[in-house]
Amino acid sequence: MPQRQEKEKLAFVGDGINDAPVLSRADIGIAMGALGSDAAIEAADIVLMDDDPLKISKAIHISRKCIHIVYENIYFAIGIKVLFLLLGAIGIANMWMAIFADVGVMILAVLNAIRALFSEKSIERRGHKMAKINPDEADLCCDSCEVHENLVKIVNETMPDETELYDLAELFKVFGDSTRIQILFVLFEAEVCVCDLAEALHMTQSAISHQLRILKQNKLVKSRREGKSVFYSLADGHVRTIIAQGQEHIEED
Repeated sequence: MPQRQEKEKLAFVGDGINDAPVLSRADIGIAMGALGSDAAIEAADIVLMDDDPLKISKAIHISRKCIHIVYENIYFAIGIKVLFLLLGAIGIANMWMAIFADVGVMILAVLNAIRALFSEKSIERRGHKMAKINPDEADLCCDSCEVHENLVKIVNETMPDETELYDLAELFKVFGDSTRIQILFVLFEAEVCVCDLAEALHMTQSAISHQLRILKQNKLVKSRREGKSVFYSLADGHVRTIIAQGQEHIEED
């Protein structure tokens, strides 16, 4: 197994309770903020609030560009000041040169630093340049660009608003974790408490409670208290329908 070099940094991405120890030991721990566990978020150095791993490469690009700009400003400022100090020592520099070496260098450094604000746009331009059609995917694209205006008009009239689309996307994110799917399958059979779920799924109660909190926030499960126990059940029949249709879809040839 290759050994990590001394100057190399190790980054780890995780979202579960079991990832917390590795996140804390890694040089850079990255946790998912929306659906990640509290333990993983606390142990991580960086939290992705929208759970998009593609943002990692974007963050690396932006940070490298910022560091590059910082070094440029350091070398430029020190170089100009040393130059004018030498000119002043031999009696060539005047008051205006001194002002430029102080205020002028500061203004130029700030203007150079503004380039960091355009890092995201440069990433998008680079992505467009690199986006070439794979020969194997040629049959997925039109040979000529011909817009069907009547179809576009119908789509624009029936398309839900951005808020509804966002809520729908967040709902389907919840189904992207196998533990939460297992919990829902258990709730298909009966109303159970956290202790029952932990025993049935061989998990800790804290891990089950975290997943139940996410399911309850998205109105997929509901709870009721009976004495010292809290029992959970499906919020409505829609949950069963969504899972059933998903199973039917993946079982199709």
